[in-house]
Amino acid sequence: MVAKRAALLFSALLPCLPAVAQGPGPTSPPEDPRLRQLVARSMERVPGFNVVAVVMYRLGGKSEGEQAKLEIARDGRMHRVVLQPLSREGFESVDDGKELRTLVPDHKTLLIQDSPLLEASDVNFRLALLFRNYHLQVEGPLKVAGRDALSVLAQPRHEDVLARRLVLDAQTGFMLRLEVATVEGPMETRVEVKSVTFPSSIPSSVFDLRTVKDVRTIRFGKRTEVVSKSTIPTGLTFKPILPHHLPAGFHVQTAQYNSGRFRSVTVRITDGLVKGTVYECSPDDAPDIKLEGATRLTSGTVTFTVVMDAPAKVRDRIAQFFVREQQESLDRHPAPPMVIVHSSAGTAGRVEDVSSKRSSGSASGTHGGGR
Repeated sequence: MVAKRAALLFSALLPCLPAVAQGPGPTSPPEDPRLRQLVARSMERVPGFNVVAVVMYRLGGKSEGEQAKLEIARDGRMHRVVLQPLSREGFESVDDGKELRTLVPDHKTLLIQDSPLLEASDVNFRLALLFRNYHLQVEGPLKVAGRDALSVLAQPRHEDVLARRLVLDAQTGFMLRLEVATVEGPMETRVEVKSVTFPSSIPSSVFDLRTVKDVRTIRFGKRTEVVSKSTIPTGLTFKPILPHHLPAGFHVQTAQYNSGRFRSVTVRITDGLVKGTVYECSPDDAPDIKLEGATRLTSGTVTFTVVMDAPAKVRDRIAQFFVREQQESLDRHPAPPMVIVHSSAGTAGRVEDVSSKRSSGSASGTHGGGR
C-alpha cells in the first residue's frame, strides 16, 4: 500500500514540477532576433496574454493520448482539466500564483505545493542552450486551429538527440503544435492545439479549484535548494550528485531536496528544448513505478531515475554519467560508515528501462506540463 501511494504521488507530481535557471547560461551564437523573440515567448510562464485552449497531448508510441482544456491568464495563473480519456477525466490542477493544487479524483487526493510562478524565469538560460544545441530553420507559414502560425524545425547538433518541429502562433508565440522525430525517422505529433482563443479577460473564479467531499489533502513543504554537492541535507543518506556538464548538451538548472515520503534530490536538466528530471534517492526510497520515458540505474547506495522525453540512448548516457560522478566522488571522499544505511536494490550499475507504462501528465515542458 505504501509503495502504491508513493507511486501515485511520484506520477502525479511529474507534470507539476518547475524548472528554474540558476546562474548564467552558456554563450549562444547570434540568431535572427525576431525568431529568438518568438521562441522566447513560447517558453514564458507568464505569457502576457490570456489563453483558452483545448490541447491534445500524446507521449508517442502506442499512447492513447490525453485531451485537456487550458485556461491561462496573462499573469501566468493556470487552470487545467483533463477531458479525455475517461480513465483520467476530471484530473484537474489550478495554479493561482501562490499554490499549485492538483486534484486526483479517483483517489480523492488533493496535492498542494508552491506555485512554479514564485520561481525566477528560466527563459534566457534555456534560449542560450537552445541556440547552442540546435540549428533552427524557419520552414514557412501555415494555419493551425484557425491561427496564422510559423513552423520552426530544430535540428540537433548532438548524436542520438531527436529533431523537433515547433509550430508557434505568429502573433503571440503560443505553442500550437509540437512534433518530435522518432528513432525510425518520421515525426510524431506530441502536442496539438485543437482550438484556441485569446480573450481580453478570464474570470478569477476559473482559478478556484472545485470542492470535493472527503478528500485527502497532502501538502508538500518548501523544497530545499541544494547549493553544494558536498553538503548532505538533513534526512539524506548520500551526497547529492550535481554535474556541471552532461552528455548531449544538457545542463543542470537546479537541484532541490524533497523530504517526506519520497525523500530525494530532484535535479532539473535541459538542453534548451527538452526538459528532464533526475531523481536521486536511496534504493529503499525509490517508488515502484513504471513511467513513459524513464531509465533507472542503481549504484551502491543511490538510485538515479532519469525522466525525459528523449531516446533511451540519451537517458542511459545521462544516467551512466551520474553514476560515474557518484563513484568518482566516493573515490575522492569515501563516505563514513554511518552514512551507508541502505543496501543496494539490484545489481550495482545495472540500467533498468522503466518506460513500459504510460505516466500521468502531458508532454513535458509544454502548456502547463512542467512549466
